[in-house]
Amino acid sequence: MKLLHIIFLVSILYSPGLLAQTKDPKKPTKEEIDKLKKRVVYPKLIKHVPAVYPQSAIKENREGIVQLTVSIDETGKVIGVEVKKSAGTDLDEAAKAAVMQFVFSPATIDGKAIAVKIPLAYPFKLKKTDDGKTTDVKKPDDTKKPDGGKTTDVKKPDDTKKPDGGKTTDVKKPDDTKKPDGGKTTDVKKPDTPPVVKDETSEVAGTLWEKGRRYRVKNAEVKLWKIKGDGSREGNPADVTYSSNRGEFTFKKVSAGNYYIDAIATGYRVLSENVLVLPSSKAKLNLYLERSLKDDYNILVTGKNVKKDVARYTLELTEVQTIPGTQGDAIRAIQNMPGVARSPFNLGLIVVRGSAPRDTRVFFEGHEIPQLFHFLGLTSIFNSDLLKNIDFVPGNFSVRYGRATGGIIDIGVRNPKKEFHGYIDLDIWDASALVEGPIGEGSFALSLRRSWIDGILRQIPEVGIAPVYYDYQGVLSYPILGGNFKLLLFGSDDRLYLLEDNTVPYITNFQKIIALYNKRDGKDYFKASIGGGLNDLTFGIEDTSFNLNYYRFNWRGEYQRSVSKNLKLSFGLDGEYTNVDVRLKFKNRGVTTDPDNQDGETGFFVNDYILNQAFWAEAEWKPFSRLTLVPGIRTDFLRTKAAKFIVADPRITARYELVKEKFFINSGLGIFHQEPEAWQLSPEIFGNPNLEQENSLHASLGFMWKIMPAMTLEMTGFYKNMWNLIVENQNAASAAGVPEYLINNGLGRVFGGEFLLKKQMSTNCPPIFGMKKCFGWLSYTLLKSERKDNEEEGWKLFGFDQTHILTAIFSGMWNGGWQVGFRFRLSTGIPITPIVGGVYDADSGRYTPVDGKLYSERMPTFHQLDFRIDKKFTFNTWSLTMYLDIQNVYNYQVSEFLTYNFNYTKRTTVAGLPIIPSIGIKGSF
Repeated sequence: MKLLHIIFLVSILYSPGLLAQTKDPKKPTKEEIDKLKKRVVYPKLIKHVPAVYPQSAIKENREGIVQLTVSIDETGKVIGVEVKKSAGTDLDEAAKAAVMQFVFSPATIDGKAIAVKIPLAYPFKLKKTDDGKTTDVKKPDDTKKPDGGKTTDVKKPDDTKKPDGGKTTDVKKPDDTKKPDGGKTTDVKKPDTPPVVKDETSEVAGTLWEKGRRYRVKNAEVKLWKIKGDGSREGNPADVTYSSNRGEFTFKKVSAGNYYIDAIATGYRVLSENVLVLPSSKAKLNLYLERSLKDDYNILVTGKNVKKDVARYTLELTEVQTIPGTQGDAIRAIQNMPGVARSPFNLGLIVVRGSAPRDTRVFFEGHEIPQLFHFLGLTSIFNSDLLKNIDFVPGNFSVRYGRATGGIIDIGVRNPKKEFHGYIDLDIWDASALVEGPIGEGSFALSLRRSWIDGILRQIPEVGIAPVYYDYQGVLSYPILGGNFKLLLFGSDDRLYLLEDNTVPYITNFQKIIALYNKRDGKDYFKASIGGGLNDLTFGIEDTSFNLNYYRFNWRGEYQRSVSKNLKLSFGLDGEYTNVDVRLKFKNRGVTTDPDNQDGETGFFVNDYILNQAFWAEAEWKPFSRLTLVPGIRTDFLRTKAAKFIVADPRITARYELVKEKFFINSGLGIFHQEPEAWQLSPEIFGNPNLEQENSLHASLGFMWKIMPAMTLEMTGFYKNMWNLIVENQNAASAAGVPEYLINNGLGRVFGGEFLLKKQMSTNCPPIFGMKKCFGWLSYTLLKSERKDNEEEGWKLFGFDQTHILTAIFSGMWNGGWQVGFRFRLSTGIPITPIVGGVYDADSGRYTPVDGKLYSERMPTFHQLDFRIDKKFTFNTWSLTMYLDIQNVYNYQVSEFLTYNFNYTKRTTVAGLPIIPSIGIKGSF
């Protein structure tokens, strides 16, 4: 292997990974390179593991050189191998498997250990003779040299026989001749076909599974070792192969005997299994590989290589599902991200960068849904185990999204597994179940969840309300016409029971169906989808009832073209049709406009629609290697019964790589708009049919620093200017005499900054009690959000303004399936307007409150500590996880709301939730 060593040393001297550690991004001069070489100690190969030459390549007399890029961490351990130039799949995999076992001395600069990437060429060359032919191994005893030194034929035993006379005579082979009665030799006829020799070799086949999950393990190296009589292994494997995409492997022509099978896969512990091979048999094995906590190659990366948004926070599900205080709900982790304020009572409202909750839109696969959480924010409406990604962009988002002036949340749904898998999950809040598996060439998944916390709350005398909820999801994925078709069907239902009289004053539910198709063809990518849904909300108390009912259709299309290495163009359309019914009913008050009026009820009825069709175009352009520009424009055409208008939103973001693969500067500027809601356009007492869209300007500037392979620091400053905000009209009458209860006179502004220090799941952890892996983040937001109803007014705080928002999360993993973590949150209380007294109204016999100065007080500061511990028991075909999730560990019940006595002379606070321990158990197969 001298050739390998020479190539390796040459590649080290010209390693771009080491040069990337310098601060000067320009090309260094010869003098600078010489100085750098004096500061740098290059990694040296300590442990070399030769690659196993694949049998398939040997049989085909195939050679080659595999060009690799090897990632080495600060300890000298190889944590990643990437093929840059292939020599064939079998040679590539053999080279990767060998290099992953290399060990180096750490690279250092000025004595400090650093992580580097080095190029490495791994040659595969067959041994050949001087004439260039592959050497044949001679069989023993084929030739023999006599005393004279010349080679002579060696006579086979019993082929010749010397008689008494000393002369050599032919020896007759048994049964070859036969003498008849006359004494003469005659030929004996040979049988028509030679006798069949029984092949006593065997076949050993098997499938590799992930232990406890039954996911197939592909591209694993599988070795077959013959066991000697003393129990040790022979010097070299009897055969080597690799598992297929279905985790399957096969060894053919295996002689009878005792063997070991070793399975080696990245991210798993090495499995060694004993197998006895009998003559002329076929052995079928199922081998179960256990996940390794020590594996760094399995790091889950947060974010994207090329970010089109200044701040895009992509949540990795395997991490966020174990965040304390979330009951394993990945979507609830959004509430811990920078820029997201806490909502009172944890109601599940998403308040992003000082905007109103309705200003942030939630999408599933690009289609808007009416709600993200069940009532009281207990859990999200979609099973986290079916999600692929959760992208949260608090501002300056792409022109792919519109009709929002706050932020966007886009949730992707994964394709179901093609192996049967499922689980049952039980805790004090609810019970859920999931099953998925193959269907033809595709796959399916079904999930159902139903709460039972109401059964527990009914047993507590002091509790007066109980929520009841359920949700369901169905996913079908199927390959069609070279692309992938996916069908989603999901829905949710929430009810709030008053336990005293068992009435239901609050009901909300929705059903949604989405069909998607995407296909990639070389440089082209196409994606299209269509969806529809129904939503109904009913609220009733005493003699008043409110009902909101609407159905919505969405359609989206997108086409991407990679014009060149430095330019990608995208075009798309985004449409929506919504029809809304709003009914408000009460007795003995007003004049009804409801055609369905019954039982003498009075009230108001509104029906309207909104048709919105948008077209957008976006470019991703790299004028030079370190600068990426993403300009785009979006045009929306909107129409209702009473109004129509056209809006154009230009936007641009920029990303500059100041230090290669280490330090990035991001900036963005753009216009965003949001149409009025249907009820706001009502000509009745609700609104104004002449309302226009609300507008916002987003500007942001920030940076991202990759401190180490598993840790990043992001900081972003932002400013939002809002105009045309919809506010109440103090003089509700127009020149035409039609009341205009709402007008576009409002103004707003928000400014602040976000900080996020995030450590991804990796083995770089504090050595606390033998911790093997850990992740965590520290998030802080400082902002101020203000509004005013017109130009003449002074600025006032926004009702959801929170100056300080702090979140700290940490979770560690130990051997034996243990995981422990905590979450601490602190946020400024929301502004409130105090009531300073009451005035008695003789007509109604009640006191009317007198408000003090608007938003002159705040609710107390919120802070809370949550804790979670998990223990996982892993068996071959299933696993069992038990967990304890405790919210509000030290039982601090923050004041959430103010209530007053009958004449408003005294007030008390309504406390938040106390300490809530939740014990759960989850069985998976």
